[in-house]
Amino acid sequence: MSGIKRFFENVEEFVNNHELTFPSMSQEEVDTILNDVEESFGSMGRDFAHDYIIQQQISY
Repeated sequence: MSGIKRFFENVEEFVNNHELTFPSMSQEEVDTILNDVEESFGSMGRDFAHDYIIQQQISY
């Protein structure tokens, strides 16, 4: 498995481990998650998490 693929999987897992569910998240909660992701994974992780959260919200 490539390093970048594993990185993205780790970010997804980090986002999914938050206690919030995607359809009911407020913007403030999304911002909190994104800040936590950036702290752990940097700005690239934050950008990916932002797109991932939007994708998950749309799929509900």
